[in-house]
Amino acid sequence: MKLILAISVVIIALTVLAGPSSAESEESPVKEKFDSIVTSIKGAANKAQGHLKSAYERARDSEFGTKTRDFFSDLGKKIKDKFSKK
Repeated sequence: MKLILAISVVIIALTVLAGPSSAESEESPVKEKFDSIVTSIKGAANKAQGHLKSAYERARDSEFGTKTRDFFSDLGKKIKDKFSKK
């Protein structure tokens, strides 16, 4: 057990002392691509959010939405009155 621990500590120390490898030197373009992907996903999400918000507001303000809300509101009041009288 001690041998495995000692070997792992030596390997970690050598990796830290070795410095950046060739794969890490290419990190910048990969990071830039990743950042551009994140930016495009955020833009698409914001655009979808705007569309969904406007669709929700149109549905809420439509005649059907108003009648449906009024129907369920009246139904709730009727049920509440019916149970409160008993």
